Amino acid sequence: MEIQPYASRIGETWFNLPMAQAVSTLRELCLECAFAPPPTRSAGQPVRIDKGELTQESFWQTLQQYLKPGAIVLVDQGTAACGAAALSRPDGALG
Repeated sequence: MEIQPYASRIGETWFNLPMAQAVSTLRELCLECAFAPPPTRSAGQPVRIDKGELTQESFWQTLQQYLKPGAIVLVDQGTAACGAAALSRPDGALG
């Protein structure tokens, strides 16, 4: 999904849907959803943290490990969009 000032697209299809209207509609839809907090990790499940410099490449490779089928990745334009575009996404994941 891409939301521009005067149009929005999903996949390759563009819609005459300005940013203000798209964001307002998405906000209303999100308010209708019930979100459950993520499950907590027990002390027996430590998160693996690699040592080294935090770079765009290491950040996105780490994030990619946690993507599940059906995940939605939402990023802004710029560096984040470039990093997210290179992700290998599981089946049904949108980005």
